[in-house]
Amino acid sequence: MKVKEILKVTKGKMLFGNEELEVENFSKDTRTIQKGDIYIGIKGEKFDGSNFWNQALDAGATAVIISNIQISKEEKEKYKDKTIIQVEDTFEACLLYTSDAADEARSV
Repeated sequence: MKVKEILKVTKGKMLFGNEELEVENFSKDTRTIQKGDIYIGIKGEKFDGSNFWNQALDAGATAVIISNIQISKEEKEKYKDKTIIQVEDTFEACLLYTSDAADEARSV
């Protein structure tokens, strides 16, 4: 799936990056990120996964989906070759994405 499709489905806003970037695997755990994954920062009871977006990029993710995070000029420069998508609610964005994927699978 391309980033532009993720943006459409999740109603996200690309802060910077490449709309044409093709992504396949999603991860919500920075400890299991594989090179090329897209990280989605889910907010839990104890932690907000969006706070770990830079760790995900450092671990090899090519894109992240986050909410309510301020990105410094230094971070923008450091991660200029990555894609950052901001959504209102990462959990809702995840649900929208999986619902869309299920609809696509049913239509095949």
